[in-house]
Amino acid sequence: MTLQRKFAVLIGLLSLTAAVSLGGAIWSVGLLDREVARPFTATATLSRDLRDATHATERLTDAIAARARTDDTRMALSAMASTTESLGDLDYGAVRLGSRTAVLVRRSAEDAHALTDEWIETGDSDTWDEAGAQVRAHLALLLRLNTQASGSAELAIEHVADVRRGILLVQVVAVLTALLAALLALSFHRRWIVEPVARLRVGAERLATGDLDYRVEEIGRDELAMLGREVNHMASTIQRMQTEAVERERFAAVGLVVRRLAHNIRNPLAGIRNLAETTLDDLPDDGDPHDAQRRIITTVDRFDGWLTDFLRASAPNEVALSPGVPGAWVESALHALRPMAEGRGVRICLDATGAPPQALFDPVQLEQALVAVVTNAVEVTPNGGEVDIRVGAHGVRWTVSVLDDGPGLEPDALERIFDTDYTTKPGGHGIGLTAAKWIVRRHGGMMRAQNADEASGRRGARFDIELPIGERPGHDDGEVDRAEHPDR
Repeated sequence: MTLQRKFAVLIGLLSLTAAVSLGGAIWSVGLLDREVARPFTATATLSRDLRDATHATERLTDAIAARARTDDTRMALSAMASTTESLGDLDYGAVRLGSRTAVLVRRSAEDAHALTDEWIETGDSDTWDEAGAQVRAHLALLLRLNTQASGSAELAIEHVADVRRGILLVQVVAVLTALLAALLALSFHRRWIVEPVARLRVGAERLATGDLDYRVEEIGRDELAMLGREVNHMASTIQRMQTEAVERERFAAVGLVVRRLAHNIRNPLAGIRNLAETTLDDLPDDGDPHDAQRRIITTVDRFDGWLTDFLRASAPNEVALSPGVPGAWVESALHALRPMAEGRGVRICLDATGAPPQALFDPVQLEQALVAVVTNAVEVTPNGGEVDIRVGAHGVRWTVSVLDDGPGLEPDALERIFDTDYTTKPGGHGIGLTAAKWIVRRHGGMMRAQNADEASGRRGARFDIELPIGERPGHDDGEVDRAEHPDR
């Protein structure tokens, strides 16, 4: 997930938290209005209306008891009627006394009003008794309603406490949600930003001190993880370039030494060849000594050619590709090595049945590489063993594999076998395989060293040379290096 998507998720989480908090606040305000404000207002209104009606009825009761048929009594009667009418249907929100109670109150008030009005007009004693009884009954009804309203108010107060607890719970949940969102935001920020940046900073510091083997830990697929991979790739590239620069310098020094050695060796070789030619003229043409001298001359000429080619191979020149037959070329290159192998009691076996019919390569330079690898294989193979050379083709590439019967390579040797200053042989110089590797890489190919597979029945080392059949393709030296050293 990219950083943009991660921050979109984070913003969505914070927005959801804000929406939940806002919704909780709006709900709390609505609940307060619906369950607290309006019920209390209704209760207060009912209490006021019942109080007014009760007071008016009490005044009327006192006036009837005093047998006062005056204007005050008429005013009290009118007040009782109006206050009773203002009670409406006695439905005051949370305090509901019911429509049937309202009808009963109105009928009681109407009966009290009619009897009292009749008494005021007639002054009849029986009517006075009836009016007084009806007014007192109406007063008693109002008092009961007052008591009922008071009980409802107490219930409303208890309900308010429940509402307060509910609102408090909602607010606590909202606060906890906000805190959780903040903690998640901090955690995501640390995980997505702080820790990757810290790893990149440590990596930059280690690389700045020259520790090119250090690699930034790559976690995730976001932009910072991609940056970490780029930093690691940059470190690998710098390390490879440093290694190649050192190898070039060492190889240049080796080339200088080789040129001096070749100059000093050619003079004795020329003397040996001249002596062999002189001796050859004195020998019969059909004898073994004649053939031996001829082989000496041929070997000296080939060795002189090798010196010339090795000088050219040790210089940073491009290869001269030309069409050739790989199987026949390998057989020709091995021809000069067979006497040396036979002298050590080692057989050289060639299997070129899988070789391509034709390929582009520099036969002179590539022979130097093949001779270096086969010579090493012969030297580590014990008396009675054999060195197998297999030539094959795989798609657009062809291979030469050299397998020996030696002790194999140690893990450290597998890592450093192509280094300029590394050798596993007493008295070795560590130049041959390095030069072979450079020649193969100039062909656009690669070399690999590994121990032979035990399933094949061998226990020695195996060197694989892989080359393009056609034109040398463009290649990444880093990829070639990783192919030659898969453990790096």
